[in-house]
Amino acid sequence: MRVTPSCDALDSAFYIYYDGPTPAQREPEITFGGGNYFVVWGDFRNNSLIYGARVTPSGIVLDPSGIQISRNLTQIQYFPSVTWGGSRYFVVWGNYFPSPYYVYGRFVNTDGTMASDTIRLATDSVRIWNVDVAYDGTNFFVIWNEMDPPHALKGIMVSSTGAPIGSAFTIASSVYYYTKSSRVVFDGINYLVIYSSLGGTLWGQKYNTSGLPVGSTFRISSSTNMIYNGDVVPGANNRYLNVWSENISSQYDIRANIDITIGVEDNEQNEITRLSISNIVRERIIIPEFSGKKLYLYDASGRNIACTGTGYFDCSKLNAGIYFVLVPGEAVYKIIKVE
Repeated sequence: MRVTPSCDALDSAFYIYYDGPTPAQREPEITFGGGNYFVVWGDFRNNSLIYGARVTPSGIVLDPSGIQISRNLTQIQYFPSVTWGGSRYFVVWGNYFPSPYYVYGRFVNTDGTMASDTIRLATDSVRIWNVDVAYDGTNFFVIWNEMDPPHALKGIMVSSTGAPIGSAFTIASSVYYYTKSSRVVFDGINYLVIYSSLGGTLWGQKYNTSGLPVGSTFRISSSTNMIYNGDVVPGANNRYLNVWSENISSQYDIRANIDITIGVEDNEQNEITRLSISNIVRERIIIPEFSGKKLYLYDASGRNIACTGTGYFDCSKLNAGIYFVLVPGEAVYKIIKVE
């Protein structure tokens, strides 16, 4: 179904692909580029493969039979993801069974033909679940969950041609691994990865375009309820909208908050403690009560520009502007103006 920016329905729901009650098609993902939408999904008409279809802005399905993207009939493949790569679509997925377990990618042209062969992006020692991808204008960041213990969340950078950049790395361990529980987005400067821990809390970690972590892992919601299946999108004023499913009194509801791009929580209870330092500084930021703990200084774009364990920042060489001080893990922050 298409909707207007005001969320008014333009038409009734329509089929992207339909072949009756069986076999199943599920786990759809969507992107827009090249003048059309591109939808991908897991398809069980031939074991378990990855299919896709282009849809015009007016809602016409250009590929009503679907386009077969993956080819290995001996593998069970779930949870594809897709992004627009500037001139073509990039589809990623993993194989759940049998081993060896791989993360795959394939480029698709805007006319629905394959722009590359299947590309092996990474190898894992356990079953792969929940693959997701984002694009920064030059390279891609691909993440996936491990289905088997310790249920790690992993990632790898991939070039615009589909070549892995370096090796896969662990983003987090002991994460919730079902049904799109981990996501990655690009905000124009950094990537943000969000995920649910096995304990049911929602976390975030930023990465730069080289695949290196920016700052520390931060908690997105302070709720003590069980939280799963989050999603995130960057928006206006250097902020993200986070949404998730939260178990409240044995019922699952959808909740949300808006975070500034350095990962400081503006949660629904407004429980953040602010540092008791001046709003305007000129030469130094002094926070003696946090001496011995790491403090991070960010500029207005969310870029980490300094770190200290002394409780002291030298601001004499900084340009005038707005900056943020963050104490990771303490839910403590301060917005200051350097003159």
